Amino acid sequence: MPSGRPIGGKNRYYSKEFKLEVINRCLAGESTHALGKEYSINRSLICSWIKRFREKGPEALENKKKPGNPFAGMQKKKNLSEVERLRFELAKAEVELAKLKKLYEIERRVAQRKK
Repeated sequence: MPSGRPIGGKNRYYSKEFKLEVINRCLAGESTHALGKEYSINRSLICSWIKRFREKGPEALENKKKPGNPFAGMQKKKNLSEVERLRFELAKAEVELAKLKKLYEIERRVAQRKK
């Protein structure tokens, strides 16, 4: 039976402190397999944490991206300042542009395959 998150499930984010705790237990002699089972984490994820820790230290365990949309709260706000409103409009335009670029690239690839 496969382990890990279900298809379509949310990604989980682990704090730097949690990662350090798991790494320290592993370096103290516990197996990645046992720790993976205990915390319901794929052992390869634990191995990648250990590798990053050894190469670049504890700072490498920081989450690169924060979950969530920073502009989601702006949609609900009624009285945005002019700067906030313009930032929100710019963000929406950038998202739309990224979607259109991706669609264009997909259509270009499909057209190339048909040739």
